Amino acid sequence: MSIGKRIVSGSAAAAMALAGTAVPTAGAAVIAGAEGLVSVNASASDVSDGQKLIYDTLRDRVQEVAAGELDSTVFTVTMADLGLENRWFTAEELGVDYIVSGSSISSEAAQAMRDKATFDAGKILLQLQADLPYELFWFDKTVGISTYTSTPIQAKYDYSTRDYLLTMTGEIRYTFAVSSDYGRGEHTVDHDQVLRAQAAAANADKIVAKYANVSDSEKLNGYRKEICDLVTYNTAAAGGGAAYGDPWQMVYVFDGDKNTNVVCEGYSKAFKYLCDHTEFTSKRISCILATGLMSSRTGSGNHMWNIVKMPDGNNYMADVTNCDSGSIGADSKLFLVPYTSGSVDTGYSYNLGYSTINYYYDEGTKSIFSSDLLDLTISSHPAEPEVIPFSATPGDGSVKLDWTAVEGAENYAVCGYSGGKWQMLAMTSGTTYTLSGLKAGSSYKVAVIGKFNGEWNLDFSEAADVKPDDAVKYPTITSVDYNEKYHQFRLNWSAVKGAQNYGIAVYLAGRWKVQNSSIPAGTTSFTSPKLTPGKSYKLAVAAKVNGEWSVAEAIKHAVTVTVK
Repeated sequence: MSIGKRIVSGSAAAAMALAGTAVPTAGAAVIAGAEGLVSVNASASDVSDGQKLIYDTLRDRVQEVAAGELDSTVFTVTMADLGLENRWFTAEELGVDYIVSGSSISSEAAQAMRDKATFDAGKILLQLQADLPYELFWFDKTVGISTYTSTPIQAKYDYSTRDYLLTMTGEIRYTFAVSSDYGRGEHTVDHDQVLRAQAAAANADKIVAKYANVSDSEKLNGYRKEICDLVTYNTAAAGGGAAYGDPWQMVYVFDGDKNTNVVCEGYSKAFKYLCDHTEFTSKRISCILATGLMSSRTGSGNHMWNIVKMPDGNNYMADVTNCDSGSIGADSKLFLVPYTSGSVDTGYSYNLGYSTINYYYDEGTKSIFSSDLLDLTISSHPAEPEVIPFSATPGDGSVKLDWTAVEGAENYAVCGYSGGKWQMLAMTSGTTYTLSGLKAGSSYKVAVIGKFNGEWNLDFSEAADVKPDDAVKYPTITSVDYNEKYHQFRLNWSAVKGAQNYGIAVYLAGRWKVQNSSIPAGTTSFTSPKLTPGKSYKLAVAAKVNGEWSVAEAIKHAVTVTVK
């Protein structure tokens, strides 16, 4: 088995070396080592399902660290997670002429197999940093992440096709560096410091609540003022006087300590956090982090700022850092105002009269955000279309969706989220639709969208997970009859649709014990044997449907019976 390791700090750049291994006789298996690194192969606008799965997995782990649920920052994604382990590929599926060359796996087939587990770790990291302004407070981006891959290829001979097949096993390990301000080691967070960060986030949430009942414009301007009142620019840290950590995080903005201050990254992350946790009246409002170069006649340097999409459909720059007291744009000259000249590629200029400030996006920002999100061109847009909330009523293998008619909607569509993307399931001019053929116990993410001015409003913010009725239902105990003469009782329960039979369990000596598991489906009662009067029993009735017992629900609805 071969392995590879590398460091990623913002971009991924490595090729994968391949080594052939001898192929044994037909029907046996062979292992080919995976030597090398994760290489760049995904674009910002069209990442593979596997790349998104890795992003989602790492995002979940990062959030668990921020929530105090994980201490280690070493995260693993297996080939089984990616759906590659035990999935056998033919030469045709791999896009090669053959899998075996002589007595070895061909280098072309091995490369094609490894391409299926080749992901842009640098782009994933950039996206995580852009999407998680708070949760990565513990991460030292100046060190970055390292990746460790162990992905052996296994081949077998398939007698039905009379050819070899390939699969891949193993894992990719992502190790995130921890800032000294938050670590108990290179890859372990200090739980006490996590609690400190959580307290700061709670203070930020109080600010969001403070502005809950004002207009969107008042919210945005209020957030700018709050941030600038809480901190001042940390010149010492910006000049290299501190290791990467707190001065670059929103924690120092909201920790309630006037003596802790931040650089531009802290201002920008704080503003994005407040926006991300706000329910704006306009569904168009969104906020992203942008990085690049800021320059003026007095000099230039690396900078972070925000881009905000406003209700008019246009994007505006928000440089909260330079809106602070004593800064060049104080107090709102560089906040949500139109630019003077420029473009995404050439940068944007803002003429303040006494000075011109220029902002240039770096390649990282342009690689993870589309030009639609970065373009600050002011133009007219159609009126903001409405999103459509709906109610869901579960049924037998179905869910009925209902919504209220929206003024201006020319048509409606029911959409489902599958395979990492939204798909249109049905169109209707009405305000109700029933999804049928659903699997009991499964959850489905759906949304209702409307068509306005000839265009579908692809806003899925009102999406919800829906489920049909569960196939396995527990019997409801309707009554208990007592026979005092013979010291017996009889349980009666409601019939369960599709029940194959019923079972009785009794709670004895600290555990549940099955008393009878073969009560016929047509029987909805159970008579106990003669028992000791005054003694109590905790009982549950379960149903078996489609080969499965409703044990958990039955126990939740157990009853206690005292013999008379």
